[in-house]
Amino acid sequence: MKKITTLFLGTLMMGSMTSPAQSLFKDLIPGGHPNSSNTEQYRNVGSNMFFLARVNSSNGYIHQLWKSDGTVNGTVKVKDSIFVSNTGSLVKLIGDLNGELLYVKRSTTSSTSNFQLWKSDGTAGGTVMIKQFGGNPLGTAGDPNNFTFAGSKMFFTVADAAGRELWVTDGSTMGTNMVIDLAPGFVTGTIPYSGAENQAMVAYNGKVYFAGSTTGADPELYSSDGTAVGTTVVYQYAGASGCNPDHFKVWNNELYFAANASGSNFHHLFKTDGTTTTQLSTGINAAYPLPFNNQLFFIGGFDLWKTNGTAGGTSLVTTNVSNAGFAGANNDFFFTKYNTSVYRSDGTAAGTTLASPDLGASASFNLINNIMYKTRLDIGSFTSVGLWASDGTDAGTSKIHYGTSTGFEHIFDNRVFFAETDAANGQELWSFDPSATTGVNEKLSEKNLLVYPNPTSGLIHIVFPEGSEATIEILDVLGNVLIKQNDLHQADLSNFAQGIYFIRMTNKTDSHTKRIIVK
Repeated sequence: MKKITTLFLGTLMMGSMTSPAQSLFKDLIPGGHPNSSNTEQYRNVGSNMFFLARVNSSNGYIHQLWKSDGTVNGTVKVKDSIFVSNTGSLVKLIGDLNGELLYVKRSTTSSTSNFQLWKSDGTAGGTVMIKQFGGNPLGTAGDPNNFTFAGSKMFFTVADAAGRELWVTDGSTMGTNMVIDLAPGFVTGTIPYSGAENQAMVAYNGKVYFAGSTTGADPELYSSDGTAVGTTVVYQYAGASGCNPDHFKVWNNELYFAANASGSNFHHLFKTDGTTTTQLSTGINAAYPLPFNNQLFFIGGFDLWKTNGTAGGTSLVTTNVSNAGFAGANNDFFFTKYNTSVYRSDGTAAGTTLASPDLGASASFNLINNIMYKTRLDIGSFTSVGLWASDGTDAGTSKIHYGTSTGFEHIFDNRVFFAETDAANGQELWSFDPSATTGVNEKLSEKNLLVYPNPTSGLIHIVFPEGSEATIEILDVLGNVLIKQNDLHQADLSNFAQGIYFIRMTNKTDSHTKRIIVK
């Protein structure tokens, strides 16, 4: 039997019936604009969500560090004024290392300023600097970047007098060091060679894998355990230039990546176990590998390909569906993007179809219970700004919150958090709780309220226990009551627009709700 995923949208509430599913979570900086928190850069660390507040002041933006345990009272300021600038955010929250948040910031607003690595345990006293990096010869191009967690360590690249090289930290000052000066020397009298490429790295079997070079050019695939002696080349191209490895993905305990091969300038798909490296594809530019349903999908040129991990099991799925990689994936489907369009795919050619045009190019990695959540920040038009939810189909795609200056979404505690603006509060922290729409009594409603057929294109039948003396209401996704009648057992919905509706049964002691789709 084909599994059907139904998108549930709207602001209808169960239980207390007192607050909408999407609403102001907490007014961190009370008062209307410009008294706004402008929240951004959410990071989940243990049981907390850390984030930045950029508060307007006469001196520019005051950057505050906040955390939340998912409750209003547990959403508190950790440290004030971790940075002040008039040029926007010069603080970068990284992530969770051994239960603490790591972040970097500039020491001044200058592009040639030093950078500092900090950590926080969620208290002001436990928010301390780990190390300052100095002597950056590359300006903003030398900023700490490419943060990758492997075991109890974090690897990253940063430029100093040795050039851009690989660094490692265990969260302590003594344990924060350059791993190796892989490319000693200088291009000119002032610019040093860079041994580590400024691109994404990946953790695999306790090591970090990255594109590196001993000459400042022609990068090859390296791995490192965090020591100089444990930093070695894994795969290199026999030609005049390096293999230029990128697009790393770990799957089935092997590392997949795209790289050049002998006799070709194409980026082919490879895999390695750290010792043996195998080429899987030829004649295509491979990129963006994505595990899905026991296979690895990837983009070849503009086309969708898949592999089972062998050269013979690597084949084309369908053509002309992507030039920008993948967005979210779950057990049933994934999204891939081609220019401004989004495709929804179950991994087959027939099951790869255009998703709702309402998504634009806004597919995301943020999914809860098979539904993708995304804020749209369309420039030049406010018609699409807000929070959207989608199962990838037209019927299952809808704007569930009409926004103004809506910020990027983040998933924490099975809720969607985002910044939103209103006149009374300015731009503050909002949240959307999908469980507030599905309702705490949904399982009970399945026993006490039967609605069929569902989906429907017209007449529906409503069955509820005898003697319930129930009032039946039919509501739209905004909670507006369209029909209300005591002991209603049939309703004609043929004049209703296609979409999601709710049927609510209320008696003296209880209230239950069912979803219904009009097609």
